[in-house]
Amino acid sequence: MKEIEKDEYGNPEYNYDLAVAYHCIDSRVMAYVHAEKALRYFRETNNSIMAITAESLMLLQIGNDIHLNLEELTESYHNLIHHSELVQATDKKGMLLNNLGFEHFRRKDYAHAHKFYKEALSMTNKHSTSYLQRLYNYLESGLAGKIMRKTSILRKAQEGLSMAKNLENEFYHLLFKLFILLTENNLNKYYTFLEKDALPYFITNKHTVFINKYAKELYDHYMESEDFQKAAQISKVLIDPN
Repeated sequence: MKEIEKDEYGNPEYNYDLAVAYHCIDSRVMAYVHAEKALRYFRETNNSIMAITAESLMLLQIGNDIHLNLEELTESYHNLIHHSELVQATDKKGMLLNNLGFEHFRRKDYAHAHKFYKEALSMTNKHSTSYLQRLYNYLESGLAGKIMRKTSILRKAQEGLSMAKNLENEFYHLLFKLFILLTENNLNKYYTFLEKDALPYFITNKHTVFINKYAKELYDHYMESEDFQKAAQISKVLIDPN
């Protein structure tokens, strides 16, 4: 995509696809730059729906700075949510609520995160990948913030696991399996499953964010259990996720 001849191609919309690609590999500056270019194009062409989408992607990059004023960031999200309501873009509203929940979650404001995730989940088609994502987020915030009973969390997590199987979605099957083992405090099985099944899948499919997250967990676990050989092996993954 970086080799696209801009003059020949003639459609700046590809900047949005580039922004998403950079976002997926956690290249925040480049994701923001291309999302901003896409936003200008969508505004010039009066494409309100895609303008909302591009701006939401920009907010995700800004939100990575956890020292950013959360009230200002929340206000920006609510402005976009209002715009999505004006153009009756329900799916975009759900996406924005989910992203807003994520911003609160990574700042450990679990109560607000749970609230926004719950609203986003209520607006989502139950037979979709988006539902799996939002259900996982909702349950994760419920567990982290001790907002839900573990019995309720586990029941809904099992539902998510079954849905992932039915949709043949290996990614969320692994995430829900890990989540259930962690919630049950079944740590031996959790780390074994993470090492043997989940992390290799994330590495093979280049899920950079999850590689970093779970490789770090495994590294800390190996160091704590004084398995220095495995710690050295996993450190290579942290240095070069690819």
